[in-house]
Amino acid sequence: MGCPSELTCSMYADGELPAEEACDVQLHLDTCALCRTLIDGLMQEKRILVQVLQETDQESAPATSALVQSSRVPVVQIAASVLGLAAGLRSLLGYLDRIQVPATLEWLNPFSYSGQVNLFVTTILYMAQKGASIMASVITLVSILTLAALVFGGAPFLIRRRKIAGAALGIMVSILTLSSQIYALEIRRSNRPITVPAGETVDDTLIAAGDSVTVDGIITGDLITFARRVVIHGTVKGSVISFGQSVEIEGTVEGSVLGFGQSVQARGHVTRNVYAFAQSVVVGTAGDVGGNVTAFGSDTLIEGTVARDAWTFANVTDIRGNVGRDLVAHGERVSLVAPARVGGQLIAYVKNAADVQVGPGATVVGNRDVQIKQSVSPYRTVSFYVWKLVWLAAAFLTGLLLFWLVPALAGVRLETGRALLTAGGVGFLAIVATPVAVIILAITLIGLPIALISLAVWLAGLYLAKIVVAAFLGQSLIRGSRFLNLLVGLALILVAVSIPYVGWVVNILLTLLGFGAIILRLWHREPAPAA
Repeated sequence: MGCPSELTCSMYADGELPAEEACDVQLHLDTCALCRTLIDGLMQEKRILVQVLQETDQESAPATSALVQSSRVPVVQIAASVLGLAAGLRSLLGYLDRIQVPATLEWLNPFSYSGQVNLFVTTILYMAQKGASIMASVITLVSILTLAALVFGGAPFLIRRRKIAGAALGIMVSILTLSSQIYALEIRRSNRPITVPAGETVDDTLIAAGDSVTVDGIITGDLITFARRVVIHGTVKGSVISFGQSVEIEGTVEGSVLGFGQSVQARGHVTRNVYAFAQSVVVGTAGDVGGNVTAFGSDTLIEGTVARDAWTFANVTDIRGNVGRDLVAHGERVSLVAPARVGGQLIAYVKNAADVQVGPGATVVGNRDVQIKQSVSPYRTVSFYVWKLVWLAAAFLTGLLLFWLVPALAGVRLETGRALLTAGGVGFLAIVATPVAVIILAITLIGLPIALISLAVWLAGLYLAKIVVAAFLGQSLIRGSRFLNLLVGLALILVAVSIPYVGWVVNILLTLLGFGAIILRLWHREPAPAA
């Protein structure tokens, strides 16, 4: 027979040839020195490969065990660091909270409700006035560069693919149509007062950012403002969304009012509802709200008319006007002074029954239900543990779905101090900066869709952050399946965030770590380890 092929020689050296073919090859080797040399070389290569693999297996077993053993040490260090930092922060915040601040300066105290509202509004105003133009310029530049890259880089490909070119053309037309609709919004920005004078009609939605905004004319759409002071003497046929130190409604708003500020005052007519988040919320004597009033503030005063229900969450709630249906008040003190009238029930949540005062001449048509707030430890209630179990089950199912859709997130590593600091810093920046960026995007050319998508992604990241940390903890502590690792990690986090005194601080720290780890993992796009 002739010389066998190289494949046949290789199969013979590996012992994989059928018996008859192996006998033929053996007979040929007795007469052919060249083939005998080739097969001897193949056999020698096989022996070396087997020896190397055996040595590798013997070395990798103790190395893997040592890796698992050493990975548990960083987990203990992480737990100690997080709990220690949480205890320190909690003690510091408790000390600062006990500092007595004069009543006249309470709105400057960042640990009081009014101070937090003031800080929030001030931050929003600054970013709206200073950051909007920068963000708009960056978005415009990026859009132009991206469009140019698509046009010049993809032109040859689109020419060869007529169907794809048609689809791309349709997408560009849609974008242009959307852009034209966004351009229909009227945007006014100025460091000086912005005014819609009497006799002027803005036939669309107006977005205004400036030192002050005054509306004496008519706006047929919505009004969205970012200003130190907002005054409406004219008519807004849509709704009003206002961020300002002072928001004053003295004209007519045919929609609803959503006001954020140090002071929100409704002295005119609001056809629908009023939602106010402010230090002081006032429905004046001439104020008329056709729907409901929901007020979050330090002081709430209703002197005018509220056609439906009023919900207040304030230290002091004073009613001197007319509430058409129920009044539900949460706070330190609730008082009704003549000629106050509540057409439905009065439901008050206070610390003492004496904190609810109904003066002579004040009328409550329905029942009076005074609920005394009692500080009951949640650890003594069954509902506390039921909701914790519900959270554990929901987080477990969400984690399984998350790691199936995005396997890379199952490989998050936080084993060094540098990794912890990096993830925590990135998480802090993302959590703080995203809401501000969302607001800025909402008032630029891109419009609300991107802002809403960004907000949804941000909320999803907040929820998924602790799930990602739980997966890392489980993988570090036990060598089990991905299901068991995730369940053990979630159980540990559930216990950690439920610890009295420091649990809520631990929750914040773990959220920062997880959020940052998600961003870093997706940014580097590293492959996930095998389960």
